[in-house]
Amino acid sequence: MRILMEIRTLNQTNLTVSRVALGTMTFGAQVDEAAAGSLVNCFLDQGLNFIDTANVYNGGEAEKIVGKVLQGRRDRVVLATKVGIKMGEAPDLGGLSRSAIVKGIEDSLMRLRTDYVDLYYLHQPDYDVPLEESLEAADHLVRAGKVRFLGASNYAGWQVCQMLSLAEKKNWQPVRVAQPLYNLIARGIEQEFLPMCREFGLATIAYKQVSALSFASPGNKASPAANLTPSRTAWPPGRRRRFWSSVTTRSFTNGMPPGILRPRRITRRRWPKRSSEDSRLAWP
Repeated sequence: MRILMEIRTLNQTNLTVSRVALGTMTFGAQVDEAAAGSLVNCFLDQGLNFIDTANVYNGGEAEKIVGKVLQGRRDRVVLATKVGIKMGEAPDLGGLSRSAIVKGIEDSLMRLRTDYVDLYYLHQPDYDVPLEESLEAADHLVRAGKVRFLGASNYAGWQVCQMLSLAEKKNWQPVRVAQPLYNLIARGIEQEFLPMCREFGLATIAYKQVSALSFASPGNKASPAANLTPSRTAWPPGRRRRFWSSVTTRSFTNGMPPGILRPRRITRRRWPKRSSEDSRLAWP
C-alpha cells in the first residue's frame, strides 16, 4: 500500500522534499549493499525523495552504496551529504579548511556518481579554521555548480547567526538549512534554536528523531528492532530501559507507543513572532 506522504519546499530554496528523509548512516555497516538497495527501492516506490548521507559514514561506504543504487534515478531524489568530520590523517581529510572542503566535495561526487549535490552541510563547527575560510570555500562550490544549497549541521544558534551575517557582508551564498539533533528526549532546540530558524527563514531538518532505535522497547522481543545490530550511536541498554520505563509506561494506543504520537504535536507548535528589536539584538 502506498503511503500518502506530505511534501514541503524548503524555505528560501526550490528543493521540494518529502517530510521524511532516508538516513544512510548504517549503509556499509549494519546495512549491506543488497539491503540498502531494497530500502531505497521501497523508499522511492512510496513517493519519498529525500536522501541524507555524509562522507564520513563508514569511511565513505555509505556514499558509494547510495551512488550505486541511485544509478539511473538520480533525478528522482533530493540528495544531501556533509563534510567536516575527520576521515583520515591527512590535513585535507577532516575539518573545514578550504582544501578539506574542496577535496571533500570532489570525493563525495565521485562516490555518489553525480556531478552535483542538492544540499551540502558543514557537518560540525571547526574551531581551528576561521569561519570566513569555510564559508568562502562553500560559496565557491555553489557558484561552480557542484552544490545547489548549503546547510549547517550541529551548529548552535549563535553560530548560525554568525554564518548568516558573514555571508551577507561578503556576498557569499548563505546557509539555507539547519540540521540539529531533535527527539523526545533531546528537545533543547525548542527554546532558542527553532525560533531563530523561523525568524531568519531557515528550513530545519532534524536528525535522530528515534535516536537510533532507542525508543523501541528493550523488553519487546517481537519488535522488529530487537533483532537489529545496534547502531554505534544507539543508547546503552540501561539508558534505554530507564527511558522506556519512565516515559512510555502507558498502554499503547491503536498499537503505537504514546511517544510516537508526540512529535506530530511538537511540529505543529506555533512559535511566537519576535519584534524587530529582538531581531536586531539577535543579529551579530
